[in-house]
Amino acid sequence: MRFNRGLTIALLACCAALASMPARAVDGQTMIITGEDYTKWLWGNQHTDGSVYNFTTVPGEGYGDNGQGTEIDLLIASHPSKNIEVTARLQSRFNQNQWTNYGGFGGRNPALENPPGGDCIGGDCGEFDPRSNEYIKMRGLTARFTPGFKWLDAATIGSSDLGMFDPYTIGKIRYIDRDNAKAVLFQGPLGSRKLTYDLIRVSLPRLFAGPNFNTGDYAGQDGAYGLQLKLNPSSLFDITGMYERVRDVEVSARDTGNNGLDNGRDLTSRFKNDVYGAKFGIHPSSKFDLRGLYYYSTADANPKLTPTSFGLSGFSPALAGKVSDPLYKANVDLNDPFGVGLSFNLEYFNIGAQYTSILAARR
Repeated sequence: MRFNRGLTIALLACCAALASMPARAVDGQTMIITGEDYTKWLWGNQHTDGSVYNFTTVPGEGYGDNGQGTEIDLLIASHPSKNIEVTARLQSRFNQNQWTNYGGFGGRNPALENPPGGDCIGGDCGEFDPRSNEYIKMRGLTARFTPGFKWLDAATIGSSDLGMFDPYTIGKIRYIDRDNAKAVLFQGPLGSRKLTYDLIRVSLPRLFAGPNFNTGDYAGQDGAYGLQLKLNPSSLFDITGMYERVRDVEVSARDTGNNGLDNGRDLTSRFKNDVYGAKFGIHPSSKFDLRGLYYYSTADANPKLTPTSFGLSGFSPALAGKVSDPLYKANVDLNDPFGVGLSFNLEYFNIGAQYTSILAARR
């Protein structure tokens, strides 16, 4: 755990140093708010009005092909100084926010019903259900620092779609979840612009990034660390090295009682995942391109804190027990080699059955 704690402290120290930079306000307006609104009008012949969506697979969510609803998306951009940019979105939601709710007032309160009155459908719970009380959610809050250091181009704190890494290690978040991942990210050159780095600490999503779709009872310290080094010596060749370290920890069951009040409590590993490797590209001409990658992963799920199996038809983002496996991939692109408009793309891949990267790209 010393590696995790040491790196986390170093990242926090860098963030504190950046935050302490003098915020010299730029001339004129420092915050800009723009936005858009959208109105949906459903008029179908199935005559259902449980929601302003006509399909869902979520139990109790409600669906409908009739109804009217409006949502608004506010885009916020602020420049406290020339070195700091803050962006965010305020997003309302459709769901059961129909015009017929009349602003979401009233409605039945499920918490006071005995016997229970069933699912809140079609806005009938009004202000007592967040799906029909016209709530607004903060999305994509990000602060980006560009201090002008030779070794640091930018430090980003907050939401990230993780698109700067590789799909097989730390993958780009799918569009509908693009604001959900939160991280501290540092990017810049090492020595010269031919060698650059991406260094990140991502808080693990507690609802899926672990065995049995969770990260256990103690989630505040669970995180993934990634380091990517890119070398581009020329336009003909490039190579990238990657290391990913995931640690899901729990409070040790052996450290109980009042001992923690005196000297803290020990941690124990629930799930560990390490991935390392490299990828390269050879580009001798516009007609030929060769790319390849190799990654090796290890994963270890503690059998005392995670299921030892998931049954015959069970499923989990991570395998049970201690596993390891490599991944190989190669691509050859021939761009119109005969000058007749015919191109070829060849691919070979071999993904080991036990290859595991808990933050690899999802659909």
